[in-house]
Order: sequence, then C-alpha cells, then structure tokens
Amino acid sequence: MSATLSLSLELVSLLEWLLKNKKETMQTFVKESVEQGLVTDNSFEDANPETIALYVHKVVMGLLEFLEESLVEKLGDDDKDNGGINKQFAMTIEHLDQSSFDPDVVWLSVQQAKSALLREGSNEAREALLKKLLKNWHAHGEEALC
Repeated sequence: MSATLSLSLELVSLLEWLLKNKKETMQTFVKESVEQGLVTDNSFEDANPETIALYVHKVVMGLLEFLEESLVEKLGDDDKDNGGINKQFAMTIEHLDQSSFDPDVVWLSVQQAKSALLREGSNEAREALLKKLLKNWHAHGEEALC
C-alpha cells in the first residue's frame, strides 16, 4: 500500500511541541494504555498484510485528523482574537491568479506570513502574504523573463 501524507506546518509544530514539552505526559498515557489492555488485542495475529496496512492507515489518519481538527478549532478561536488573520489570508488568496502560483508556494507563503505577523504583532495580513508570495514565487514557462 502506497500513500501520500500531507501535514500542515501547525500540526508538525504541535507534534514537535508535544515531544519537547509533554514527553512525560505521553509516557504516562502509553503506560496507562498498556495497563488497560492495549497489548492484549491479538485480532491481527493471522491477518494478511493488506488488512493490517489498511488498519494502520485508518488509525494513523484518524489520529492526525483529530489533532488537525482540534488545532484548527483552537487556531480559529485565536483568529478571532488576532484580527482575523486567517480570513484576511483567504480573501487575499481568492484574488490571486491561481495559474501563476504553485499551491506549495502559496502554502509556504501563508505559513511564513503568519509566523511573521504573530512574531511582529502586526495585523497587515494581506501585505505580509503578498511580500512572502513575491519572495517565494519562481517564474516558469511563458512567465519567465528572457
């Protein structure tokens, strides 16, 4: 089974933060899980590899989706408190010529602009995003100047 996994920078940051700051809490959580019967589940002992791969994919994706949804919900609450930066980004992106920008460039630019705004305490989301887009944009094909 082959699968592509795409994680937001916020989710990766959350996972990194958990490893740095909540390692003991996570160890306690794992210990409690084992004590409450985690390892005694032998239902996959005779399962074929494809069934196991599908199960693993479902569980990992379920956990990551839960974390992502929780994070989006919390960041959405924070967005109300910081002047609606995410809404400003969305409105700015709507007005872009989507054929001129690679989605990865847009995503990277949004992440960089958000970090810069939060670090600087600014609320000029549109200006910050446009600056990052210009910095990250690479002309290709007919767009490139000769």
